[in-house]
Amino acid sequence: MTDGDLIALAQQEIAAIGLMRGEDVTDACVVRQKKAYPVYDETYLENVRMIRLSWRADFQRCISSARNGMHKYNNQDHAMMTGMLTAANILAADAL
Repeated sequence: MTDGDLIALAQQEIAAIGLMRGEDVTDACVVRQKKAYPVYDETYLENVRMIRLSWRADFQRCISSARNGMHKYNNQDHAMMTGMLTAANILAADAL
């Protein structure tokens, strides 16, 4: 798809799941990344463990979610759900 077509699709989908109205999107871009999916091999779990340890030590207030942030493959619906739950958790923590 062209960048414009992908952005239009994203606007339709963001409205369909109720996050916001598509026409309220003020800016968008498409990032095309080669090999965007994680590699599962015999060292995968240890690599993810090391990443998590590093994040806990160096980025205590940083919250990762969705496919790349969790370093595992999830479908688009699951990625959107984890994004919404992450936002809700951040708002709840800020309210404390």
